Amino acid sequence: MRALWLLPGAWWLGLLAAVPIAVHLLARPRREPLRFPSLRFLNTAAAPARRRWQVREPGLLAVRVALVLATAAAVAAPIFVTAGRQAAWDARVARATVITPAVATAGDGASAAIPERAGVSRAFVTDDLGQGLADASAWLEAQGPSRREIVVVGPLSRDAVAATAASAVPTDIGMSFQRVGELTSPTQERERVQLRAGALWRIRESIKVGETDTSLREMSRAPEPGQVVAVQASPDTRAAADAALRAVLRRGVVVAAPTGTPLDALWSGEAEDLAAWIDAHTIGSAIGGATARGHVEPMPASDADLQALTRPAAPRGPAAPVDSGDRRAMWLIVLGLLGLETWLRRRPA
Repeated sequence: MRALWLLPGAWWLGLLAAVPIAVHLLARPRREPLRFPSLRFLNTAAAPARRRWQVREPGLLAVRVALVLATAAAVAAPIFVTAGRQAAWDARVARATVITPAVATAGDGASAAIPERAGVSRAFVTDDLGQGLADASAWLEAQGPSRREIVVVGPLSRDAVAATAASAVPTDIGMSFQRVGELTSPTQERERVQLRAGALWRIRESIKVGETDTSLREMSRAPEPGQVVAVQASPDTRAAADAALRAVLRRGVVVAAPTGTPLDALWSGEAEDLAAWIDAHTIGSAIGGATARGHVEPMPASDADLQALTRPAAPRGPAAPVDSGDRRAMWLIVLGLLGLETWLRRRPA
């Protein structure tokens, strides 16, 4: 059996045990005047003065010291961790479920996949797995003594695995995964300026990238009144620069919302350099960044990746001890010692 303390700083009160020790060492018995007719008794009377540092009534002193220490222990609020209490803590489970909104609104399939156990549970519904894991960890840290675990429920993409691996979930909190639902790719939109039949058009498109295919749908088209890119070139290279710009615009340039100010490019003599410069200065600010395939393609996490992150919940006592009423027993001991001290003090000599 071991002991935990709610207020361990109260043990400083134990220093007060020096007070009764000092009282017993320094106290002198009351001496009654004794008349005697002869000086031959003086040597006998001087002996107790030499023994004045001897402890009188050691039993009473021991009770008083024990009373001070028991009071300090009661104020410190002990929690005695017995084998039975530890077993009860280990049997209790605090479970946080991090679940995607799509799965949460689909029905009871996700909750049925999670076994019911004794303890407390809470669901965190979020699309941001990293934030959900942080919130779940904070909630678990505030729970009482138990085995703590996080269950991640959802389609479980590779991005989810990466977010879990990068999260700061304490190692004594268990992790498990439930693959529920289908991976879906969010539809993203972009705007593209393209030269068609000699006219410049701003085209709004939607892109949906699947695991095996990609769909592109034109949503609207309108004439582009402004100039998207202005190429700075010398008079003798103007024709080549304009031809290269038309070739890039016929291919199409992904752009953000209209700004009214064209990009100012410098002609280097190579059409490939001009195309790369335009892409670098337009795609990076495009709507949704839909041209970056890795950001929209849903790839499922492998079972091996999930297994590498799975860990059991370790038995854990209270990080911050919870009052279990053990201090009442200590106060009863204090009252008992106080009664014993009163009886010893008042008993006849």
